[in-house]
Amino acid sequence: MLVAKAAATGLATAMLRVEPDNVTAIRCYLSSGFQRLGSEESAQWNEGQRREWAWMTATREQADSLGESV
Repeated sequence: MLVAKAAATGLATAMLRVEPDNVTAIRCYLSSGFQRLGSEESAQWNEGQRREWAWMTATREQADSLGESV
């Protein structure tokens, strides 16, 4: 639903960061259509951060494939 609402505003991609050990949140985001970034891209996003994060994205197409609506 969050991704669908973002898409309705014209955004093509939603991105979030989550603590890597928060398995419950990661599972929730995965079931909502988010995908984890690869290790190289995550390393780029983590550059300059005070700690390491797990980075995830979801696109409008992923929301559509899950049948999400606004």
